Amino acid sequence: MNYTLKPFLYSSHSKIIDLVKPNTKVLDIACASGYLASFLQEKGCTIDGVDFDDAYIEEAKKYCNAYVLDITKEDVVGMYDVIILGDILEHTVDPEGILRKIQKNLTKDGYIIISTPNIVNIYARIKILFGNFDYAEKGIFDKTHVHFFTRKTLRQTVDSAGYDIEKMEYTIIPVQLVFKKLPKSIINSVAHILYGITTIWPTLFAYQFVVKISCKK
Repeated sequence: MNYTLKPFLYSSHSKIIDLVKPNTKVLDIACASGYLASFLQEKGCTIDGVDFDDAYIEEAKKYCNAYVLDITKEDVVGMYDVIILGDILEHTVDPEGILRKIQKNLTKDGYIIISTPNIVNIYARIKILFGNFDYAEKGIFDKTHVHFFTRKTLRQTVDSAGYDIEKMEYTIIPVQLVFKKLPKSIINSVAHILYGITTIWPTLFAYQFVVKISCKK
């Protein structure tokens, strides 16, 4: 699957980048072509990236220390201030197990950033209401998803794995991709309005959840 950077307003990638503290040691799990690392370099971070795809790793080496690793089968070596799980837990059978496994790789004040789709987003609800659960190449109904999260089940997973949520952010339906031909000023205005609605009713309007978690004290 071809994952690319979504740097636009209120996207998961922009929120992940904002949550990473400058000058920290970062591990990007399922780093793909290293698109996040290219921005984290600008924050003075030292980045390691892992992915199970050899072709991705060759691209990622331009921006970080990248090597092949399948997080569902292998252990990470090393200690990190920040570990990123961007759009990865929904692709795994045992997300709680993965979160437990990487606890040992966090420094004393280290934390994990997770982004994952909201299966009960209004778009998904309307599709299911009309009897449609058609898989797609990407998005909420990505055909490679094997685990689906609501805000409640994400919180339960994090808690059961031994973490506390320090911060929860929400992304909006990607209007920048839906209305590509509209002027940027109009798209950003729509995004601002939609984000305001999303923060009021995130369980319905959040497209993705982006959470910062740390080990229970």
